[in-house]
Amino acid sequence: MDLVKKQIAKNSGKPVHAQYAPALRSFALTLNFYSPQANKFIRKTFDTCLPHPRTLEKWYSAVEVKPGFTEASFSALKQVKKSTDETSGNIFSLVMDEMAVRQHVEWDDIIYHGLIDIGTELDDDCLPVAKKALTQVYF
Repeated sequence: MDLVKKQIAKNSGKPVHAQYAPALRSFALTLNFYSPQANKFIRKTFDTCLPHPRTLEKWYSAVEVKPGFTEASFSALKQVKKSTDETSGNIFSLVMDEMAVRQHVEWDDIIYHGLIDIGTELDDDCLPVAKKALTQVYF
């Protein structure tokens, strides 16, 4: 609905606010996640009422990602739990999988990035280089 409202405002010559409603933001992020090409098509079709891909990148980069379970994951799971009750029958799951990563070690004057991290909080260059990462997805 927000997308259509933005397009109507833009076509009628009214100023379009740069801020996006949470539902439209979520839609744009999800669409871009599943298909960047579909996101470009919808953006073009609706006369650039969806955020630019660079804006989406900024939104993605706002999530702090470190080894282990992220706070964003726990927050998302809490939101799902709040929005469902025991009688609704909604079920969600947390799926973990591993994926290959580029083998590259980087020092940022504080810690090494790219070494194996299994939660021991060791930060030493004697650790082996990571070849795979364990990822988490919920739905």
